[in-house]
This record gives sequence, structure tokens and C-alpha cells, in this order.
Amino acid sequence: MPRWWGPAGFTTTTVREISVKPGGIWRYVMHGPDGVDYNNQIVYEEIVNPEKLVYAHGSGGDADDAFHVVVTFDEQDGGTVLNMTTTFRTAAELEQAIANTVPLKAQNRRWTVWKHIWRPCNATAQPASR
Repeated sequence: MPRWWGPAGFTTTTVREISVKPGGIWRYVMHGPDGVDYNNQIVYEEIVNPEKLVYAHGSGGDADDAFHVVVTFDEQDGGTVLNMTTTFRTAAELEQAIANTVPLKAQNRRWTVWKHIWRPCNATAQPASR
């Protein structure tokens, strides 16, 4: 997951812990193109392989900053449709997320996951280094 997680221009090379199972935790640092490191923590609540992931995503420092995410993977026309629904605790948190996302869209940046979903795996690919 660290190879494809996050917006284009970001890398996730610092993984402190990863356990993808109900109750498991993924603690990592995303390194931004601006040189800023962003602490992240995902706590997996539900995993239905290969259909669904449910998790809380926050900075890891304060459980109160987590937002709730449901990801479903639906087979369609020989491919997979990924649907991600994010629920924020307050309207202010939603507005902040939108404010953080708009500059990425303006720069035509896309989540790097799409590079790995829509092309065959390359066995020689190496994780991004910082």
C-alpha cells in the first residue's frame, strides 16, 4: 500500500506499523512535495475481502481528529470500480478537507493509486525513496 497511497507528488516511505485486519493499525508518514511530513494513522474497523474496507483515518496523535472512510470495490464490465465515502465529524472539518484538496485538483494531481490499478504490475518496480 505505501507504493500507491496518496496524492501524486507525495511519498509514503516511512511505515511505522502496518496490520491490515479488523482492529489493525497502519501508522505512516506521508512526505509532501513541499518538504512537510504528515503523520497518519488508519485503524481498520471492517475488511470484507475483496469487497470492502472500513477505517478511521487521522493523524495518530489525537483520536478525535479521525474521519470515517468506507471503500468498496465493485466488479463492473470486466474491471473494478472503487468507491470511497468519507464522513467528517463536523462541517468545518469537511470544509478544511475541501480546502486542502482543491489545490491538488488545480494542479491536475491524481492519487497515485490509479497508476497501479490501471496498469499491469511491474515486478521490477521499487518503492519510492525519499
